[in-house]
Amino acid sequence: MTDLAQSFLAWTEAHPGWALLTLYLAAAIDAVFIIGVFVPAGLVLFSMGALVALDVLPLWTTLIVAAAGGVSGDALSFWVGRRYGRRLLDHPWSPRQKELIDRAQLFFNRHGGKGIFLARFLGPLRAILPTVAGASGMRWSLFLAADAVAAMGWALAFVMPGVVFGASLGLAAEVAAALRAEAHRAGHALALRDAVVRPARRQVEHVAGLQHPFLLGGEVAQDLQRDVLAQLR
Repeated sequence: MTDLAQSFLAWTEAHPGWALLTLYLAAAIDAVFIIGVFVPAGLVLFSMGALVALDVLPLWTTLIVAAAGGVSGDALSFWVGRRYGRRLLDHPWSPRQKELIDRAQLFFNRHGGKGIFLARFLGPLRAILPTVAGASGMRWSLFLAADAVAAMGWALAFVMPGVVFGASLGLAAEVAAALRAEAHRAGHALALRDAVVRPARRQVEHVAGLQHPFLLGGEVAQDLQRDVLAQLR
């Protein structure tokens, strides 16, 4: 893990409220009419999921904040549609924006209320359909009910993969630390062998060699030397 990532984690642990505020704003702006098309909220939710796996943020708080941000942005877009109606949708937008609005209108006409749920998972339509629904006269109660369920499902769909990714990073870090510890212990064992065992073996060989011609006889001395050296291996 880089020093920059470690510094970010340390800052987030010390200021989790700011991380959650960032999450809320990203989810809310992602749902604002037209503007949300350019906001990569999915990446923010994924990153927050990784922080959940690293025990920096609580899971359910993260999910609720993300869903609340999505509902807030959708509600604002829905209100804009109710307030300005067809005048807003018929505004001379750029060809790309006009195409998105037309697609959202067709999608809403085909799917009605369930389109609110489905559009939450369909990229650019997510920032357009609430305004189209508001301009089409959809009831607030029906919109909010469908949108709340969709926003929580959306939060789960983007946060949980980040949790899995963060957990894999944590596991990899633990394995690397364990391997470093084993290598460290192996290095100490080799150093101990070099410092103690090998000098002892040389001493035994020397003593056994001296005893060979004078004390024990050739064959007995060789047997003694083999037995002692075998115990030192």
